[in-house]
Amino acid sequence: MIYGEKIDNKKLKVGLEKLKVGLKIMKNLKDVAKSSVSLGRIMSERNNKLETADIIKYHPDGVTINDFEKVILGDEEVYVYTVREEESGFIFAGFVLKKMFNAIIEEYGDYEKALKAIQEEGLSVKLSRTKTKDGKRELTKVEVL
Repeated sequence: MIYGEKIDNKKLKVGLEKLKVGLKIMKNLKDVAKSSVSLGRIMSERNNKLETADIIKYHPDGVTINDFEKVILGDEEVYVYTVREEESGFIFAGFVLKKMFNAIIEEYGDYEKALKAIQEEGLSVKLSRTKTKDGKRELTKVEVL
């Protein structure tokens, strides 16, 4: 505005509406950008990646899974999960746990229902290392307690 000019309220309202739309688009753009580089809710909330070997070593009697999530890493779908005993961290699920999570989701009908059950009830498991029947590969054995 130049000193002495009258303000056109109609133009001012139109300008404010355009500014609001522009800010909303920028916010949506930032949200989309942030979500595209995020590896998921669990990994964003926790900064400590735990190793299955450490869970086995420090919790030989088992742990209680209290959250899980499927994430996309490159062209691979994997699960991450958390346990009550190690609240600050997350763990990548191996083949056996992935199979278990998929079965739970299938049984409950969808991910949200399965997640709610695990978050409310918890799922106690004991992890240990074993070899495949042919003895060629090591994997994590999962015993549901």
